[in-house]
Amino acid sequence: MMVAPIGTEDQAKEILRGLDDLTDTSKWLFVFASTSEIQGFYDALKLKGKLDSHFGTPNVFIIDKNRNLRGRKDKDEYKEGYDASSNPDLYNEMTDDVKIILREYRLALKKNKNERKDAFRDNIKQNIERNK
Repeated sequence: MMVAPIGTEDQAKEILRGLDDLTDTSKWLFVFASTSEIQGFYDALKLKGKLDSHFGTPNVFIIDKNRNLRGRKDKDEYKEGYDASSNPDLYNEMTDDVKIILREYRLALKKNKNERKDAFRDNIKQNIERNK
């Protein structure tokens, strides 16, 4: 999802048309907001960096389904975003971090599925014992 200032809709369409030959952009989503809303959203993430004069940043961020910013410990400091102009940053680090998040989701799903199976089995046992 890209957050962009209101009034840049035509530029976003142009970007998507330009990228269409290179990649599938059907799942790309642009959200247009006022500059104050963009600043508020950015501030809510409590990021170290600042937005530029166009209310943009060269970084991309991973925000999980619980709306938590995800990052990584990089050398001695916490890395909160990935430089979109750096192929190694995106393809190596960000890809690895997305895989970790997906693995966490799968493990949680597996755990919940097993807990539901156990609860279902226990419920059946209780019903059988009541009907004896």
